[in-house]
Parts: sequence; structure tokens; C-alpha cells
Amino acid sequence: MSSISLRDRDAHVAGDLLLLRGRPVWVLAGQAAIAISVIISFGALGDFRPKLLSLMLIACAAGTVFLGPSGGLGRILVSAPVVMVVAWWLMSYSWTFNIYGWTRQTEAEIPLIATLVVVMSLIPIQSIEQALVNSCHAAIAWTVLYIGMHPSTATVNPDGVPGWRGDFIHKNGMAPFMLFAILMIAAFERRTALRGGMIVVAAVLVLMSQSTTTATTALVILPLAFLLRKITRSDVRQSSAIVAGSASAIVVFAFLIMTYLPSLLTFSGKDPTLSARTLIWARVLTAASKRPFTGYGVGGVWINQGSEPTLTIMRGLGFTVFHSHNGFLEILIELGALGLVCFLVLLSSVVIGGYRLLHSSPRWGAVLILFAALITIISLAEVATFGPWLGMLCGLRVVQLRETRPTQ
Repeated sequence: MSSISLRDRDAHVAGDLLLLRGRPVWVLAGQAAIAISVIISFGALGDFRPKLLSLMLIACAAGTVFLGPSGGLGRILVSAPVVMVVAWWLMSYSWTFNIYGWTRQTEAEIPLIATLVVVMSLIPIQSIEQALVNSCHAAIAWTVLYIGMHPSTATVNPDGVPGWRGDFIHKNGMAPFMLFAILMIAAFERRTALRGGMIVVAAVLVLMSQSTTTATTALVILPLAFLLRKITRSDVRQSSAIVAGSASAIVVFAFLIMTYLPSLLTFSGKDPTLSARTLIWARVLTAASKRPFTGYGVGGVWINQGSEPTLTIMRGLGFTVFHSHNGFLEILIELGALGLVCFLVLLSSVVIGGYRLLHSSPRWGAVLILFAALITIISLAEVATFGPWLGMLCGLRVVQLRETRPTQ
């Protein structure tokens, strides 16, 4: 019997059961879940009711499973790193400092993770690519349209900080999303003119957001993308040499940045405290050191400004914050060192899996690595380790497992 690839086999099973305009409804349900995750969860439609969002996601996941070929539940891929993160999250109910906060955050995020794991386990890979690209197109188009309709509010932020934000709550939500959209469109949009045009529009939105964090992230991601492209076009021996040389260059670059960053900030007229982020980090680390292994539980910080540890963190700052302004510190204070280890295992598994795919499935290999890099760099000054970023990371981990499995 001749072997068929997983992609061909997926396309084959997608050809039966209930159809809508010639397309399997179960596949459309999965694509709808991805669209909801990209457009709504990332915030392109503004502040959306979390419970309604979760119900929509669960309905799409159920449609993907129960309207699809029999045995759908058995084909859902279980990833140990994903299970570790979710299990530790759920266990934090027993020690969280705020049950209401835990419930609110869990209801908003766990259905997102579960839905993306389910639909990205089942629908054809090509359908996943189409859903990601079309959703990013829609989000960019709506952002431009919204800015045109509401120029007085869409170009400033609620806290008074300048910069375009569209219908996103803040520019720090819009700008990182646009980098995510550029990544997906560059990887999976086959129409050259549309690909180039949408990337330019998204890049303009990043510039007009005036987000220093996102601009810095872009400057790091761009050479990394070129490096990955070079690796995909090299043989294994050349790839190893490129990786070794790049790793050495990164270490030297990081050392120089750490050494001269204060001087560079002063020279450029920037605040040496990075808009008081260093003050927040110091206080978060102090609070986290009191519960180093478990943290204060999901939702146990920030929601109640008058309770500990939030009260101590805020004391003396002179302003209110609602997160650590660092994704890894946010995990540390909510889920402790053990939770941070679980997350780093998940992140590393995506990077390692992506590297293994650079020659067999170069587009997906590059996407996995670059998305992990996006999360890492953005999280140095903002929080991209929870919410849609975590959900998409779990979903992409499943895609990586599908692409890595041997053909049958």
C-alpha cells in the first residue's frame, strides 16, 4: 500500500459528512474557532464579553468534533508541556489569593486553550493556514476602518499615552498583534500582491502605534527571520554552523546591551527606568520571593488593589498598574517558579520542534520559532505569556506535533 502524508490524509477525511457550499461544516467550525481566537481574543474588536467569547469557542470546538468523522475525540493530540501548564494553572485554585480572580481568568483563558488544541488537532493543516491568514486580513482591515471612522479616539489611548490603537483597548495590544499578523501573512499568504500590501499596512500601524517595545521586537525578529530562511536553504552541516555562529553573536550582543543599556537610554533621552518598569519589576520580585514555588495563584494579584500582595507592590509607586509589565515575572508571581518552569518547557518544546521542521516543513518551522521569539521579546516589557498568546502557543504546539509525526 502506498503511503500518504498526514496533510493528504487530513484532506481526505475532510471530504465527507455535512457540507456547506461544498465545504465540510466541521472544518468551517474549526476555522471559525481560529478566526474568533485571532480577531476577538487578541482584541481587534475591542472589549468583548469573556463568557460570550468562551461559549462561542466551545460551540465551534464541539462542532469540529461532533460534526466531523467518527473518532474525532481520539485524534485530539495531547501534549505533555500543554498539560503541565494547564494542570498547574487549575491546581492554583487551591492557593490563589482571589477566588473570583481565578474564576474570571480561568473562564476566559482555559476554553481558548482547549478549543485551539482541539481544532488544530483535527482540521486539515491547510485549513489552519487559511484561517490564520484570513483572520489576520480581517483584523487589519477592521483596524484601518475603525481608525478612519473614529480618528479622535482610535489614535489615542485611555491612559493618555499617544499612539494609534484602532479598536484595541491599548496600543500595547494592537502593535504586538500586528507583528503576529505580519508573521502569519508572510508565511501562509500565497497571493503576492495581497501579501505585500497587508504587510505594509500592518507595518505602518506598528509605526503609528509609537510602541517602543514592539518596534524593538521587530528589529530583533527581522534578522532572525532572514537567518531561519538561510538555514532552510542550507544542508544539515551548514545549518549547524549557522546556528553555532548565531548563538555566539547573540551572547556577545546581549552582553553589550546589558553593559551599555543605561548609557544608551540616557543618550537617547529615554527614561532609565523604562517608564518605571524597573521599579515595578523590583517590587514584583520582592513579592514573588515570599511565595517562590507556587506564587499567589492565577488571579491572585492585581484584581483587588487593596489586598496583598498588590497593596505592597503599589505602595510608593504613585500610579496604578494591572500587571507586571514582564510576562515571565507575571507567571512567577501568579504561578511561582514551578509554573514558570512549566511554561518554559512549553516554549522550548515549540522552538525545538520548529527547528526540527525547518527542512521538512520550512514555513511552519519558521512560524513556530518566530512566534516563540515574539512571545519572549514582547514579554520583556509587556505580558504576552497569558491570554491569546498562551492559547495560540498551545495550538501551534499541536500543529508542530502533527507536522513532526512520520507519514503513514
